[in-house]
Amino acid sequence: MNIVVSRAQPADALEHLTNRGWNVRMRKKDSRCAPEELRTLALDADALLLSGTDIADRSVIETAERLKVIACCSVGYDNVDVDFASKRGIVVCNAPAAQLIDSTAEAAVALLLSVAKRVSRLHGQRGASLPPYSLAVQMGVPVRQRKCGIVGAGRIGSAIAAIMHRGFANSIYYFSRSANADLEHATQATRCATPAALVSTCDFVFVAVPLTSATRHLLSRQVLQSVKQDAIVVNVSRAGTIDDAALVEMLDSGRLFGAGLDVYEAAARESTHPHLILTSHMANGENVALRATLELAVSNIVAVLCDDEPPTRVN
Repeated sequence: MNIVVSRAQPADALEHLTNRGWNVRMRKKDSRCAPEELRTLALDADALLLSGTDIADRSVIETAERLKVIACCSVGYDNVDVDFASKRGIVVCNAPAAQLIDSTAEAAVALLLSVAKRVSRLHGQRGASLPPYSLAVQMGVPVRQRKCGIVGAGRIGSAIAAIMHRGFANSIYYFSRSANADLEHATQATRCATPAALVSTCDFVFVAVPLTSATRHLLSRQVLQSVKQDAIVVNVSRAGTIDDAALVEMLDSGRLFGAGLDVYEAAARESTHPHLILTSHMANGENVALRATLELAVSNIVAVLCDDEPPTRVN
């Protein structure tokens, strides 16, 4: 069996593969793998261990005639053409390790706190340029005992809700295609019928959904027009789930207090709004979480190549 690893990883984390006598070919660079390079690497691969930054599109899958499994080292899997892989009989797996879920939820709340307490702005404007400490101007906003909205009630959304409910006594509201009884029981959460209903109710809006055709610009310009005055929006899902151009306009108009975006489109990247924080899709990065994610991805490969059901198949 040939296992191709698209990005440099600790060798000891791949021992479950090498100890079986399988041929593991790991790319030596700890950086994004260009599609043309990945096509060449995957030509005779039985399994592809894929970093979240690397794209397995139709051209990669089509030329890898022996490919049986694509194991993503990430929760998201929009970097894989899942539909085409499924047509080719290739198993696609993600890696929602518990440690990564917790780390992402912590990062989401950290973004909220940084915006609400103006941490980044105050740090960046040390000295004479500091904004005034005065009741006459808008300062920070309270996080305790507010209304918190979660768009997406999966693992990450539920973990965020738990922190906000237990740690800050927030009332939890959520929008999801289906009801989440566990979330409702754990946090007394209320399900909203539409995203617009959620954003019009909540002081804080967290976005934690996968990027699909159904969720692209789920928080659209029309939805954002319903947002509550001085709300804070946090996105830890994927760029494209929010219409960032509309979001920046809401910031500039003073409708939103601020936003914390771990993922974002060009409009947000180009904005200089003082209450907009961008973390380049790295806010959840911690060694413990990334190691657990890699180990889960390896377990998926072992399962598929041994004709067992993988722990976290997505197709």
